[in-house]
Amino acid sequence: MSGLPHGRERCSLLIGTTAAITVTVACVGLLMAFIGVPVEARVVLAAWVVAGFAMLVGLGLIAWLLLALRQTRADSRRITEIADASPDPAMVVRQADDSLICEWLNAAARRVFLAHTDSPLLSSLRSGSQLQALISGFHGSEPAVHDVLIDGAPGEPIAMRVHVVPIMAGQDSIRFGIFCQDRSALYQVEQELRQRTLQLDAVIDSAMDAIIMTDAQRRIILFNRAAERKFGWTEREMLGRDAIELVPARSRQTLDERFRNGAPDFDDWRAPGRRAPALGLRRDGSEFTIEVARSRVELDEQTLFVLAMRDQSERDIAEREIRALNDQLEQRVIERTEELQRAYREMEAFSYSVSHDLRAPLRAIHGYTYLLIDGEGNAISEEGRQLLQKVMRASVHMGDLIDDFLDFARVGRVEFVRQDIDMNRMVSELLAELRAEYPETACSVGLLEPASGDPRLLRQVWRNLVSNALKFSSGKLAPRIDIGMREHGGRTWYCVADNGIGFDMDYAGKLFGVFQRLHATHEIEGTGMGLAIVKRVIERHQGGVKAEGVAGEGAQFSFWLPT
Repeated sequence: MSGLPHGRERCSLLIGTTAAITVTVACVGLLMAFIGVPVEARVVLAAWVVAGFAMLVGLGLIAWLLLALRQTRADSRRITEIADASPDPAMVVRQADDSLICEWLNAAARRVFLAHTDSPLLSSLRSGSQLQALISGFHGSEPAVHDVLIDGAPGEPIAMRVHVVPIMAGQDSIRFGIFCQDRSALYQVEQELRQRTLQLDAVIDSAMDAIIMTDAQRRIILFNRAAERKFGWTEREMLGRDAIELVPARSRQTLDERFRNGAPDFDDWRAPGRRAPALGLRRDGSEFTIEVARSRVELDEQTLFVLAMRDQSERDIAEREIRALNDQLEQRVIERTEELQRAYREMEAFSYSVSHDLRAPLRAIHGYTYLLIDGEGNAISEEGRQLLQKVMRASVHMGDLIDDFLDFARVGRVEFVRQDIDMNRMVSELLAELRAEYPETACSVGLLEPASGDPRLLRQVWRNLVSNALKFSSGKLAPRIDIGMREHGGRTWYCVADNGIGFDMDYAGKLFGVFQRLHATHEIEGTGMGLAIVKRVIERHQGGVKAEGVAGEGAQFSFWLPT
């Protein structure tokens, strides 16, 4: 294209030179005529001048054509280099009969479409059938734009925007320029955005809470399925409508004034004079309580409001039921407390009766039996004497049962006084008191950590455990008891072990029951209340107790106290 101005300049130069020569020849002819040169000479001179002029014109035209051709080739090469440098495919297609011939492709088009073929037919190219279909469907003289997915590398389609531009080369020949723009990255972004949008729509529609979005003018632009269920309107019916329509009529004026005054607070949907709960209006005119959360969103210089509303109707019903149950529970607690107090009074009356009314007959039985044996011993047979002695022992045992039963009942009624207790001192004092009856029993006491509890109750625990260990090991040839501590299950246990008669672990659950014994009274004396008292005292301290043993080899009783 740039060779044309240079050719014009050369043509103008040639015309100017010819005119100058013509003028020169005319001047020379006039001069020769003036000086008297013969006509023949002037004719010959003119012929030579015209011949030279014609040769000069011919050589100039040839030179101009050669220079224009070289310039055109340079321009074409420059255009090709520019087209090959473009990252977008471009090609020129010529229509020939029923076929489309690909006349020219740039480097990007060769890379995308050639697919190692030498055929000039457009249909033979990779994705050529798609391009041919676009051209075949072309109508009119204006460029056509298509967004298509073409076959790139195997398994990698390319999103292309294809421009089809008609080039009218002649009456019998039509050419088309095909210019493609790779939009794969944009297509990927659009796909991801579409996927995110679908996911967001799915989340919003599957939410159990009603979600409503409005613009700055309070017009609804989103109404999810939960909102449709809660309010009874469909999304199509509510789009573009004022969100204030979802508020009871008595609240609309106040809310509208707040909105017009620059405070568009949708989370204050409350009836006049009430702080809570918020109220919503269903399509059928019924009202229901809701909890509203509002958020403001700035999107492309547009202000949006998102309202998340949770139906509180079921929760209100549950709260009313809970309040009713609490009232019933409080009444039951009052009634149960009265029953317990009545039971305690009855227990105290029974304990008083046992302590006084039963002891007097027992003392009388024991005293009269003793007097009978002492005063009438010679008149009573040996068998009668033995029977009377059994009566005396039974009355003593009955007294022991009464004492233990009173101790057991007293554990639950006595006032609990918590103090820091030196366990080593307490155990040492008890051993000094209890060992006098069992002088042959070896006793070892390890280091015992201090504890916190009621000293009187814990002293009773140690007394019962140590006395049982001394009693049940007394029948051994080398009786022994060990008192110490051990760590188990993350707790510190106080332990009393003996090598006495032990017990079968299958019956360990009965040991801490009231009046429960694993051995007959004639084998081991006792009332069966000692371990029951131990368990009740430890449970009152919020602790735990357990028993371990092997029949004939000994037993170990342990307890732990909270720190």
